[in-house]
Amino acid sequence: MCVRDRSAVPRGSLDLLSASKAAASIDCLDFVIPDDVQRVAPAILRHRIRLIPEREMEGMQTDDVISEILHAIDIPR
Repeated sequence: MCVRDRSAVPRGSLDLLSASKAAASIDCLDFVIPDDVQRVAPAILRHRIRLIPEREMEGMQTDDVISEILHAIDIPR
């Protein structure tokens, strides 16, 4: 799920899972739905993504990248 130096970072995936479960629990659900993952993803992934300087100079933000990733994923409904 997360990328650091072009390799998957398991800790980020585990944190995303835990936060998604917590979000579902707050909503009184016993299971995680895609909306839970989308809601917590920016907070969990934001510090794990580093933009290349060219993108920063173009004004791109880390949250823009996260949003692009989330919108590129087909969500089962």
